[in-house]
Amino acid sequence: MALYGAITEDLATLNDPEINPTESRASLRAMTTELVGLTGGAGERGWYGELIRYFDAHRTGAERVVPTSLEEALEDFDDEDGGPLPPTWAYRAIAAGYVLDRLTLAGVGRRQEADLLERTIAAAPSVNSERVGRQAANELAGSLLETRVNQLPAFSDQLRLMSGTLAPAVASMQSTSRLRKVKREYCSVVTTTAEWSDITYQKLKSVIEPVNWSSFWPDFFCEMRLDSTPDACGWSRILESVSGDCTRYSLETPLKFWKQEHSDGLFLNYDMDYENADPERDKLVLVDNGYIWIKPAVAGQPDKGVKVRTSKQLLISGLSATAMTKLAESLGWATNATDMFLHAAKYPGSAAPFANSNLIGKPQPDTSTTWRVVVPELPPDLRDEYCADTTELIKRRLDDAGRFAEEYAVRWQDGIDLVDIDKLNEMVVTGIETASKEAFDTAVENFRPKAPTP
Repeated sequence: MALYGAITEDLATLNDPEINPTESRASLRAMTTELVGLTGGAGERGWYGELIRYFDAHRTGAERVVPTSLEEALEDFDDEDGGPLPPTWAYRAIAAGYVLDRLTLAGVGRRQEADLLERTIAAAPSVNSERVGRQAANELAGSLLETRVNQLPAFSDQLRLMSGTLAPAVASMQSTSRLRKVKREYCSVVTTTAEWSDITYQKLKSVIEPVNWSSFWPDFFCEMRLDSTPDACGWSRILESVSGDCTRYSLETPLKFWKQEHSDGLFLNYDMDYENADPERDKLVLVDNGYIWIKPAVAGQPDKGVKVRTSKQLLISGLSATAMTKLAESLGWATNATDMFLHAAKYPGSAAPFANSNLIGKPQPDTSTTWRVVVPELPPDLRDEYCADTTELIKRRLDDAGRFAEEYAVRWQDGIDLVDIDKLNEMVVTGIETASKEAFDTAVENFRPKAPTP
């Protein structure tokens, strides 16, 4: 998320009319929109602070949850003693590193050196499950930056060309984020597809039962608490607790699963268990559903690797679409369900076997048309900030009016002509554009929650 936060800041620089990038703004925006789902629009501003505030509200200890800086994230990437990044984290980091380096090379990045792509590739898993390393990453990063690709399919093609160095799960990864309107609200939908040539279908089947996940990946799945009583239709129930750092915060969600194995593979559907939801604890999460689909990479040959497709749909009351999407990408097992296979394949312990769900009763269709309304918590200092900012905006507009009157008087005294009229008109239009942008930015800044300070 620190990389995505840096991209948002660089896009704000790209929007500065005084900056002259060496590459067209349209091309750079198309790249960031396609590869990382960020447009640079004013409506995206503050999403990182929103998420940090959300995590802080769900912290498990006394220590405040504060944003990770780009420098701190890079220290983790450069740690040669640490293991490689999980596959989907590596994929997202490589995409973000590519975008940041492109922005830097175009003259709009905060950094002086375009080395982020190399550093993210170096931290990715290689074909032998170790880190790729800086030496191999340097050549791969240089080749990728030379392509100047802006579209996701072309970017995916370039990653596949690295399959001799990158782990197959990274080189074959495809991930998309989009919004879907459900009951008048926009949900974030994240879908991933990847192939694992070194994991067998039978091994995954032996550990994929949801109650096992916290056993082989406790760093993300803090707890998977099973409710032995299925719901009225036969869905199994789990209270899921997940986190990027279980010692600092966790997000609990009551889920229910429907699982089946067919001749060509198996799937797990999941949805919010609204009947088991605590109205106080779970009032913010309105939608949390999706699926995991696993099949042999080669039909009829379960020992030749697996192909995995995952999807997650998420709606959290009070979060912007951008913050919600980044949360789904970073802490949703739309992507982490793929990463957990790496841990599952190495798990030597006992595990509950995969069990098909049994239909007990006919599910009732959902006929509701809206979600329950949760009034978001506004920043406590909103009124004072809004009054101060409004006063400042009025003062600036009065200053603009004074400058225009002075300029008009000077040109009138010298004998006003059509050239002067054009200049004055340009001055008015520029002033209106500036005033509109400042007013909108002020509203966004005030209503977006700020990140907590330690």
